[in-house]
Amino acid sequence: MAYKPKVGDMIRWIVDYKSFVADEDMLYPHEPIYEYGIIIEIANDDPYSVAVACTNSGKIDIIHMIIDGFEIVSRG
Repeated sequence: MAYKPKVGDMIRWIVDYKSFVADEDMLYPHEPIYEYGIIIEIANDDPYSVAVACTNSGKIDIIHMIIDGFEIVSRG
């Protein structure tokens, strides 16, 4: 059973890629760039839709709503 996210968990999600790799047919993302944050709220109807606080220089300055894909880095 997968661990359901909880308030206080640290998560990361992909915001961009450093580069892309190509073959004859497709272009593939390579070397993801992650953003990190702490879950501060979870949607009632979807436990994987979360509001996240991110820090910069020790203060909270960015809040994101993540609805598609993140990884739990540390349990709160």
